[in-house]
Amino acid sequence: MEPEDLPGRLTDANEATPVAPTTAHEARHRPLVGQREFSSPDGQREFSSYDDKALMAVGRAGSRWSFAFDGAPAPFDPRRFISPAADASAGTRAVVVWSGLRTRDGQPFFHLSVAQDGTEQYAFTYADGETHRTGQIPRALDPDRFFASRQEATDAERPLLEALTDVFGAHLPRHAITHGRLHTFTTRSWTRPPENGETYAVISMNWDAEH
Repeated sequence: MEPEDLPGRLTDANEATPVAPTTAHEARHRPLVGQREFSSPDGQREFSSYDDKALMAVGRAGSRWSFAFDGAPAPFDPRRFISPAADASAGTRAVVVWSGLRTRDGQPFFHLSVAQDGTEQYAFTYADGETHRTGQIPRALDPDRFFASRQEATDAERPLLEALTDVFGAHLPRHAITHGRLHTFTTRSWTRPPENGETYAVISMNWDAEH
């Protein structure tokens, strides 16, 4: 899969065009582009507390792999997170990793999901000191190897990422992500809409209104 193929797999049709290459700093500070933002029918900008749209940089991640990376993600909610792996894997293989093992706010967490040809093969999420899993997870990625205790969880990121590299042969080019100029795009939401009884807030802003 080529990097330019990723926006079409992770966005809604009207948002699939990537932005011209920018640095990570420029992308994060570009006006009116970011997470939880969408346009209402009357042209106003709206920001929702549940709509989690990630600002992704794209590039190559080794032989036959491409990556989409969000360096400043929204808070992770394991109850409402929906992995994009299945949607991204039509005709290919997709691996989704969301790591918060070194987070300074809240409890450490880690999510992995792997899908192929539109179907999720296996996944696990470690959050709040517990692990939830589905499918047949390879021994090399078995979460029990990395999350035997809460104390060990904070040190699990490096061995987990090394195991992922060994299994899939993919890796993130750290220098390109932090210092290079990469195409970016905004994904569709990674969290499900609120269900009956769940509350959320929407802030509308009309930048053209008279002061």
